[in-house]
Amino acid sequence: MNSMDDVSELKKLLKENIEISKKIYKNTEKIKRHFFWVKIWKSAKFTIITGLIIAGIIYSKPYIRQVFELYKNAYQIFLSPGLEKPQNEQ
Repeated sequence: MNSMDDVSELKKLLKENIEISKKIYKNTEKIKRHFFWVKIWKSAKFTIITGLIIAGIIYSKPYIRQVFELYKNAYQIFLSPGLEKPQNEQ
């Protein structure tokens, strides 16, 4: 009769093990899905940020050119005749 008790105990343990394995599998699938969406979100954020930076550079070129022209004009006015060129101090 001892062996029958052992067999029933083993069956009970096996059923518990199967239930726990199913729960672990479900949790693992949830984690996999979560990591998948995290990868998608990170890729989307990278693409959006990179696109905005590139668009900003492209659309700000005329303004940057204007700033450089203003700087160039101011520098030429500073070095216009009547003013001496600054000399490097030694």
